Amino acid sequence: MTWFPDWRRGTREQVQSHDEAARALRDNAERERKAGIRDETPEYQVLNRRVNELRRPLSPVQRSAAAVSLRSDLADLRRGRGRRRSR
Repeated sequence: MTWFPDWRRGTREQVQSHDEAARALRDNAERERKAGIRDETPEYQVLNRRVNELRRPLSPVQRSAAAVSLRSDLADLRRGRGRRRSR
């Protein structure tokens, strides 16, 4: 009997891949901020989509830890500068 039938746990490699993708997203966001780009570029959207895809197999705890790290890094980048979503 399974206590949590939908419980997932990402492997170490999956967590590492997600962290690398999140780091690439942060680096791209920083480069774009320094270049004065405020809209979401196609490169940003591709990287963001990749982070979200790699996040799926992670457990809720792993997702939460990754999200907190990514949110705090992106909040630092956006503080006072704001990134506008493309329509």
